[in-house]
Amino acid sequence: MEYIDNNFVGYLAPKELASRFAISYSHLRNIFKEEVGMTINEYINRQKIALAKDYLSNDKMTIKEIAFKVGYEDEHYFMRVFKKFTGTTPKLFRKLKI
Repeated sequence: MEYIDNNFVGYLAPKELASRFAISYSHLRNIFKEEVGMTINEYINRQKIALAKDYLSNDKMTIKEIAFKVGYEDEHYFMRVFKKFTGTTPKLFRKLKI
């Protein structure tokens, strides 16, 4: 988790994590889910969305810039993931500052 917390911006693939720590992907996936209660990808996305929420309080950055800054190359995909995890769009989140 510490490695993910320090390196989640950009593309971070669970299989690359397993390789980095010299364990099989299936073993890492199972241990992570058991210990953390969510998948590795879900954890990474939650970290990215938490950072995006902080950036959304800065009205100077566009949603596209925020998406890129937290590691999503496609702003539309970012908006879908954001809504999945927060229940609202980035634009509405910014407006309401939930």
